Amino acid sequence: MKFGTIDINMEKNRISRYFRNYVLKSATRDASNLRFLIYLPFKINYGDFMNNNNKSSMQAGSVSGSHENRGLFGPKNTEAVFRVSNHPSLALNPTFSAIEDTNNLKKLLLFTPGPVNVAESVREAISKPDICHREEDFDFLLESTGNKLLKLFEIKDCTKYSAVVITGSGTAANESILSSIVGDKNILILSNGEFGERLYNISKIHNKNTSILKFKWGQKLDLEKIESYLKNNEVDIISMVHHETSSGMLNPIEKIGEFSRKYNAIFTVDCISSVGAEVIDLEKHNIAFCSGSSSKAVGSYPGISFVIGKKAEFERLKNISAKTTYLNLYNFYQFINTISQTPNTPAIHLFYALEQAVTDILDEGTKNRRDHIRNLANLLREEMKKLGLEFLIDERDMCSVLTTVHVPSHVNLEIFKKKMKEKRIILYDGKGPFKGKVFQVGNIGAITPDEIDFFLDALKEVLQSFDTAPILEHVPKSFKDTASETS
Repeated sequence: MKFGTIDINMEKNRISRYFRNYVLKSATRDASNLRFLIYLPFKINYGDFMNNNNKSSMQAGSVSGSHENRGLFGPKNTEAVFRVSNHPSLALNPTFSAIEDTNNLKKLLLFTPGPVNVAESVREAISKPDICHREEDFDFLLESTGNKLLKLFEIKDCTKYSAVVITGSGTAANESILSSIVGDKNILILSNGEFGERLYNISKIHNKNTSILKFKWGQKLDLEKIESYLKNNEVDIISMVHHETSSGMLNPIEKIGEFSRKYNAIFTVDCISSVGAEVIDLEKHNIAFCSGSSSKAVGSYPGISFVIGKKAEFERLKNISAKTTYLNLYNFYQFINTISQTPNTPAIHLFYALEQAVTDILDEGTKNRRDHIRNLANLLREEMKKLGLEFLIDERDMCSVLTTVHVPSHVNLEIFKKKMKEKRIILYDGKGPFKGKVFQVGNIGAITPDEIDFFLDALKEVLQSFDTAPILEHVPKSFKDTASETS
């Protein structure tokens, strides 16, 4: 590596990847050397370390804050400075057998629908200086975050919409909506999986007039049945999930939006795992409120959620009696639009991270980001099919963030997941009626092409380790068979 010409931020990311046992705190360079500060939370034998890592080109510097050279970095929580001089073997020798990693700090590759591996820019954002949430510093942060969220949804007339950000997971945003907008009216929940059922379970706690049209997990919503229900019943509010993560199904918000307009119903959508990856046209599809989360396709840390809604619908909420204190949606709206504050103490550094993650998407271009995610999904699906794997639902019905895969009958899922985790890859098991029958592969977050290749190689190797049946000769059960077992 020629550090005289290489970009330092790029090299910092590179070092972070290869030195997975360490926490990289800073990196600087001069004409011929890269100097980086590493946090060592375990003991390292200096001699063994140097023998394993090219003694002639990696030299131990001083303990941070002094100039005392030491043969053993013994005490835990030591900060050590290393200098690397034109070290071409660095990328080829990332494993240090001399190190006892008692804290398991190696980077895991999260091939899940969330949480995700975050970009370095987001990691740096969460480390920004401390501020007080009642000062104008946070006012600016909150306002910037809200404005950028509206741009993320590509809203044409942002003057008619508002964004509120809530310290809490996506479920907090959903409960804020469902506990705040219904009052004594009638709400219909559409469900074809775990998260549709969660909407129902939340709503029935707060709203006595809650009904559900329940379809099998992984089954398409029956539009004729839905419209028939709307014709024959009084429905004031329709609520549904856009991407039903339990199966990977992308539900048709455009069709339900048409029904909501036709039958004069307020329409709310859980977009928690689709925002940032799929087109969500609030204006065209008559969506009054939608929820989103920081830790899915948006690419930030978990713990922050948001609600985007029509200002006219937010204003209507002041006439509805509150059913919660913390999750009172009108309260959030009033605070942000009058004093640019949150009603309660926010997780400030998660706001920093969310604002940066959305900035990254906008800088890349919302369509470009969606295309990138879709391309990764297509690549993974094509390569998994080459391994003889089959999917739970038709690819035409899938969201771009996730693929749900049948477990071959000769493969033990728990052992399979364990072997993948040994390779630092995290996958999801199925839930509910799909538990033990499928695994899920996400393709969002800061996943590089090299890591996609690494995943596919690891997947092939692990599947081939189950030698009861050849991979390519196995034909998994069809979705129809699985659905009939779980109905």
